Amino acid sequence: MNLEEIRDEVKLLVQDDGFGDESIDGYINQSLLDCTSQLHLPALKRIDTVVTSTSTAYVSVSALEGGFSGRLIRVYNSDGEEVEIVSSLELLMDDYGNLTEDGDLEKCCLEGNVLWYAKVPAVAETLTLLYFKNVDLLVSDGDSPDDIPEFCHRPLLVHGAAWMMFDVFEDGLDGQKVNMMSHRGLYENGIMKVREWLGRNNRHYISSCWSV
Repeated sequence: MNLEEIRDEVKLLVQDDGFGDESIDGYINQSLLDCTSQLHLPALKRIDTVVTSTSTAYVSVSALEGGFSGRLIRVYNSDGEEVEIVSSLELLMDDYGNLTEDGDLEKCCLEGNVLWYAKVPAVAETLTLLYFKNVDLLVSDGDSPDDIPEFCHRPLLVHGAAWMMFDVFEDGLDGQKVNMMSHRGLYENGIMKVREWLGRNNRHYISSCWSV
């Protein structure tokens, strides 16, 4: 489905002239962002590099190709060796104090769009990152959400946008938000179907404790 087709189906479900095309597109893209934040879609994996500083124990990853989604999978040093990723800056500091010690880079952690590391290499080092990029938003009518399997376009984007819109439309009404709950259920069923699809199509063996 493309954006125009998705929007037309959302209009049929919601039938409220208070939502214009631009507003509906916003809900569709909000649903796209929400579902891809919950799913580890292989199409969104990318590899890029960052260069360490020689004076600070961190580097920004905000400029990674495709935009950084906030999910980091692997980090490799310039020799191709995997660098351990710990879960927080606090844990990294438990091992390395104030992070000022020079030496070979041994561990790292991600905090937002900042990659912290210890020790600090005396010579700038190129790190290779495997990560999930941001999903491309739907802008033009012909744009399609190609990162999502086609059989789930309708539950994730049509019903996803509809439940968000009904959540606004039914706000303040007496009783339960019946339409909102119905479309949200179809959306969540779509999330489950994509996870099942990913499980069926996952043929590689993952051994690292940092895998997703």
